[in-house]
Amino acid sequence: MTITFTTIKQAIKRHLSIIGKRLYDKEGKNLFSNITVSSAEDPIFEQYIAAGAQNVEALLRQLLTSYSITASSITMTLTNTRGMADFDTRSGDMITTYITLFSVGEYLGMAHPELAAKYQTDATNAMQSLLAYAFHKEPPTAATANPLTINTTVTNS
Repeated sequence: MTITFTTIKQAIKRHLSIIGKRLYDKEGKNLFSNITVSSAEDPIFEQYIAAGAQNVEALLRQLLTSYSITASSITMTLTNTRGMADFDTRSGDMITTYITLFSVGEYLGMAHPELAAKYQTDATNAMQSLLAYAFHKEPPTAATANPLTINTTVTNS
């Protein structure tokens, strides 16, 4: 699976825009101008995205057959030993969600730690869901029982 930085940066900016439009400080001032981001923050987001990807890589190392990160994308190949047909799509979506939430939490931590805590908790929950999904084993679909017959002879010599 390949996840582009552009996709994650767009999601980060959507989250921050929604936060800014909907929240007010103690004096009743809208936080939009305080939370709105521009392309000047892209290098910071790229650092957070890379850090989030490294967290995923560290926790899913047992299932990774390849991992690479470039200036524009993250590519991972996970071993699907669980027999789930949509494993790549779902795990890719879950990884994208985790990295997005992690990055938003890190960004908000600089100026709005009270808002960052919610995103950090959400990122932790997203990672726990990803781990549970990645390491979940499906029961066998259908198998016929082949009882094992053992014939032994015990002799006294």
